[in-house]
Amino acid sequence: MAAKKGTIPPNAGQGRRRGSKNKTTVLLKEAIEESFANVGGAEYLTLMATVEPRAYLTLLAKVLPSKIEADINVFQGTQLVERLQQGRTLASKLLGDSHDEHRVH
Repeated sequence: MAAKKGTIPPNAGQGRRRGSKNKTTVLLKEAIEESFANVGGAEYLTLMATVEPRAYLTLLAKVLPSKIEADINVFQGTQLVERLQQGRTLASKLLGDSHDEHRVH
C-alpha cells in the first residue's frame, strides 16, 4: 500500500542496512559458481593453468589477498633462497619465459 500524499515512509532515506547484500551481486556470484561447477570446477582451473598460464596467473592475482601475514622465520638462510628459486622457476615455466634474469644468487 502506498503512503498517503504528504507523508514520508518511516525508512525513507536510510538506504540498505549495513552488511545487506545487493541482489544483483548475489545473483551474479551464484551464476558464476554454477558455471564454474558446470565446466569442471577445480579440475578445469588446473587445466587452464597449463593451457592458459597467463590468464590463470592473472586470475590468481585478482583473487588472492594482496597482503599476507606470515611467520617469516619458517625458512632461514639457504632454505629461503632455495624456496625463492623454486618459485621463480615454476613461474618461468608457467609463463614460458626462457631467461632467468631474476635469479637469486
